[in-house]
Amino acid sequence: MFAFALILAQESRWINMPLLFRGCVHPPPTEPLVDPTDLTAGEIATANISVPLLYEHNATEKCGRVLCSWQGPNGDLRVCGIVTDREKAMQIQSGELLGLSLGTQCIKSDTGKILHREQKEVSLCTQGRRSGTWIYHTTRGGVLGGRERNVSFDRASKGYDASA
Repeated sequence: MFAFALILAQESRWINMPLLFRGCVHPPPTEPLVDPTDLTAGEIATANISVPLLYEHNATEKCGRVLCSWQGPNGDLRVCGIVTDREKAMQIQSGELLGLSLGTQCIKSDTGKILHREQKEVSLCTQGRRSGTWIYHTTRGGVLGGRERNVSFDRASKGYDASA
């Protein structure tokens, strides 16, 4: 799917086309888990995310869809998605809107123990809550639209390999 979109993105019509992206929605897990919504290594390895893409976790602002997910080489959780909102796609390309946030719902027991975590949505945001949760590749210009110098974080220091 990415190869097809890359060919089309090279044509002058790309501005009206949906934007495909890849990014990280959860860093490699830590032990013990810091937050109830943090995922374990097993949950990341078996995740199969295909959920709505929202803006800032607002259910009334749907801007696309997450198409698939996989475990990255460092144990992080990565996604591929499509942005159908032209304004949000332009913000991504400008480097304004690169954060990703995983909307996880937790089901707890009467004692407060987490019984189940379910991913309900992924959101585009200015900055994700978790470290390293960014869009790292788009179909319109490669890694962060070729604007790596304009972002205020150092992906290399987080151990992320955008080529994987």
